[in-house]
Amino acid sequence: MRFPAPIVALGFWGRDWTTPGLALPDPATVAVVGGGPSGAFLAIALLKRARQLGRTVELLLLEKKPELQFVSGEDTVAYREGCNHCAGGISPRLVDVLQAEGIAIPEELIAGEVRSLAVHGDWKSIELSVPDERRMLCVFRGARPKGRPDRHVTFDSYLLARAVEQGARVVTGEAHEIRYSSTGMPLILYTADQDGLRREESVEADFAVVATGVKQRAGEPLESTPLVCSLRRMIPRFRPPRVRKTLICELQAEEGVLRRMSGELHFAQYGSRDCRIEMSSLIPKGRYITVALVGPEVDRAAPGTNLKVIERFLRLPYIKRLLPRSAVLIPACACNPSITVGAARRPFGDRVAVVGDLAVSRLYKDGVYSAYLTASALARAVLDHGIDAGSLEKAYGPAVRELKTDNWFGGLVFLLNRTTFARPVLSRILYQAVITERKTRPRHRRRLADVLWRIASGDDSYRSILGAMLHPVTIGLIGVGGVLVTARNYLIERIFGLKWEAFGRHPTAVAREDMEAKRREMASLARGEPRQRPPEFERMYSIKINAERAGIWEQLGRFGDEDREYFRPRFVRVRRTAGRANEAGSVVQYILPIRRLGFSMVLERADAEQLLVYRIRDGFPRGGILVFDIERTVQGA
Repeated sequence: MRFPAPIVALGFWGRDWTTPGLALPDPATVAVVGGGPSGAFLAIALLKRARQLGRTVELLLLEKKPELQFVSGEDTVAYREGCNHCAGGISPRLVDVLQAEGIAIPEELIAGEVRSLAVHGDWKSIELSVPDERRMLCVFRGARPKGRPDRHVTFDSYLLARAVEQGARVVTGEAHEIRYSSTGMPLILYTADQDGLRREESVEADFAVVATGVKQRAGEPLESTPLVCSLRRMIPRFRPPRVRKTLICELQAEEGVLRRMSGELHFAQYGSRDCRIEMSSLIPKGRYITVALVGPEVDRAAPGTNLKVIERFLRLPYIKRLLPRSAVLIPACACNPSITVGAARRPFGDRVAVVGDLAVSRLYKDGVYSAYLTASALARAVLDHGIDAGSLEKAYGPAVRELKTDNWFGGLVFLLNRTTFARPVLSRILYQAVITERKTRPRHRRRLADVLWRIASGDDSYRSILGAMLHPVTIGLIGVGGVLVTARNYLIERIFGLKWEAFGRHPTAVAREDMEAKRREMASLARGEPRQRPPEFERMYSIKINAERAGIWEQLGRFGDEDREYFRPRFVRVRRTAGRANEAGSVVQYILPIRRLGFSMVLERADAEQLLVYRIRDGFPRGGILVFDIERTVQGA
């Protein structure tokens, strides 16, 4: 390996010609600028493939973040200072490829596992369970926030350690220029930092990979960074991808809030006139909630106004429904990293290529998975085809173009999704269609839920998702289960209303597979034994409320109070006429303009903070029951 080598002033800046059929020599030196996921994945894939082919490759990983220590143990993790500017979601598809590559994520790296997704709309929120066969994880990719007790355990450092296991050599230094040397080889100039001493170094390689990402210094255009400028001189037709500013904030939360949100991932594609957000997510991780935002509100925000944007975001109605009123959230850190929203033009030349975010990434999703795809494709191209621009065009170019094309479909997916969820009528129709499907179809045939899952989790290509969204069956389900049922419900709500003010909640519906078991349970609780025949009329609802049992129990006790904040129907007066709240024997009366339609019911059973069973004792529904059953969810109340 030619390292270190003196800096040379003589060199070629770029070429308009390519060397046909240029193979990577054996032995060879490969230099990778950037030790993030794309650089680590490239090193792992290339070194593995080289061994399979019986070839010798010496691989240097140049990483600018200083290495503080190595944590010894069975799973060695390199601890690197700094923030990696990412929300830290590990998608199901990334979990799959890591398992296939034999990269098992240690438990100490997992800050949380997602068990349910909540897709928030203007009307209500739709909760989706993570399928049994899929896994979604949350990790910290960098050492921030500073208050973390386990800040030495990071996902990016773990990947880098796996690259070292495969034979990669990590050198601390920041590359600022890449050019062809006088011998026609890639020459990388960098500033080394060892024991606080900075010095200029260089390394010459048979092949060079730039995997620096797009998270340049704040306010610095990507095209003007020294490394990108030199890369453009080296590859005259290279153009970096379009990027967009994001806002990522770590909020320290109280234990009660974290307990209720544990295992959840919240996703929304709209904001308000005062807070224009196009994409947002909330991911509980350990003692923190990671908030990631994209949209005009972030685009136009002046430096130093991140916390004001976060404050406006937390005041959005669906966030206020989600969090308890008394929740205290303390910002621990915030940053404005760029994300890739386009694709680079010509991300390769003779003996050099660009990989990861600096080449292309999935639109708004799965940046680490995209890094794996491009890195793996480049590793195969270099070893199996060649390192000249023509060979890379044929073997590596299709991977970049495929992601670029799929992102075009992704733009349509997010446009349709954002348009639907941001408008009350459309949001309500889709919500009702999903709930109708959940109540009438078995789990494996729920097309609408599957489409929403794939959008929110990134568990499919955008091309496939758009095809599923526009499929005639999907349109039919929305028409019958959404439009017609919404019209019916709207007419009913002109008379009856249900309004919860005290707690954040969202209806989840009782799924078809749970209906019969719940029916038997309710009947048994009411009569002491299961019913032998179905009732003439039956309605069953499930509402998830972010509150403690005691608070929910207190609100249910106000069912007969005339000043309650929920269920205030027009033309119907509901009041307690005997007894006290949640006390067996108390009576609640429904008084209607037509007296024959009125009735009263008596509280027959009251199990503290768990069960209320009312029996209707007169009127046309005589003998019927109304049951309130409070069940603790996995996450909390």
